[in-house]
Amino acid sequence: MKKLNLGFGAGRVAVVSLMLMLLLQLCITVISSPVEPVPKRRISPFRSRKKKSWSRLREEEKDSLERFSADVENVLNNLRAAEYCNNPKIPEIYRNPIRDDEEWWIRHTSQFRYIRHVMNLPTKSRLVRRIIPQMLVLFLWSCIAISLGIRDIYFAKLHINLTSMSLISTFVAALLTLRSNQGLRRLDEARKAIHLVCSHVREMSHLIGTNVYPEDQQLGLLAARHLSIFLWTLKSYLHGSSSNEDDVVFAMLTSPNDAHFIIDYKFKPPVAILMRLRQIVYHLSSPDKNGKLRENKEVQKAIYQMMYRLNEALMTTERVRISPIPPLYTTHATRLLLFYLFWLPLAMYGALGGSGAAALLVTVVVGFAMLGLDEISLVLELPFQFMPLRQLSKISMRDSADAIVYRPPPL
Repeated sequence: MKKLNLGFGAGRVAVVSLMLMLLLQLCITVISSPVEPVPKRRISPFRSRKKKSWSRLREEEKDSLERFSADVENVLNNLRAAEYCNNPKIPEIYRNPIRDDEEWWIRHTSQFRYIRHVMNLPTKSRLVRRIIPQMLVLFLWSCIAISLGIRDIYFAKLHINLTSMSLISTFVAALLTLRSNQGLRRLDEARKAIHLVCSHVREMSHLIGTNVYPEDQQLGLLAARHLSIFLWTLKSYLHGSSSNEDDVVFAMLTSPNDAHFIIDYKFKPPVAILMRLRQIVYHLSSPDKNGKLRENKEVQKAIYQMMYRLNEALMTTERVRISPIPPLYTTHATRLLLFYLFWLPLAMYGALGGSGAAALLVTVVVGFAMLGLDEISLVLELPFQFMPLRQLSKISMRDSADAIVYRPPPL
């Protein structure tokens, strides 16, 4: 029988099979990959196929009070209708509404507030939910330490005097108190800075509504739109990655170029808004087609002064944001607090005559007081997270819109 020579044929079949497999894999990859639509070429209105007159183009680009009012209502009632942000990155303890109702203040200062606070402690206390892990660890360690003290084994043989523990508690209390005072000082400084921002934005809106808008309506509306989103962009800068207000910027600025200029600014979007406002005010100093100055020099000077003060308030917020309490101080206070709570169960067990239940109860109460104060100090260290900037931004936007939309009666 003749022997078949399959060497070359088998190799050629293998090569062809491999090439077919590679071609098939390439086809599958091309077919399965999503096809991105080709972006349409942006055609300038001056080079469009259908020619339009300059006056018609300016008429289509014109802004109006009705459009401005509708955009503000869209932001307040649709985009930002909720009182709080649903972002899970923002802890619940930082969600604080504005207390502007009389009923809340009556309940807050009522003689029955002690009963209400005690009843709400297990279920509604945001502070308890924040320190539950620390309290559980302290409770378990206290049970272990007291059980070791009852058996008098291991390091429980060291009978710690409560007087020596009181020396450590003095330093712990002093460090926690100083840290809480520093947090309250930062909160007060942040409140004053945000107050100045809101006040200056409102004052600039009044100046633009009474002086700029009557002379040039388009520039007045453009400035009002930028002022209405100033606090939203400041909130986004102060909160960092947990806040994104790009949709508000695109909703309020009719020109995509203006919106991208604010959003794409490298460092701080509020600074870009101030730059745009300075450009608008400087443009008002140029004469119009009839050779008449569009704005009074005194009004321009007043607007420049308000922008300078607004920039100073913005710098204050930036200083508070980037300069926290020194971490060395916080770390030292935390280590000393942990050392004190570590030995506290054994000291209380010996001081209370060997009563394990009493030692456990006192240790848990003291730990709740100190750990709660430490957590409050940490919360106050982030004042802009603690402040209701979302509600303040909505109020500032409404005030800026009212200064333009609600025209004062003629004199």
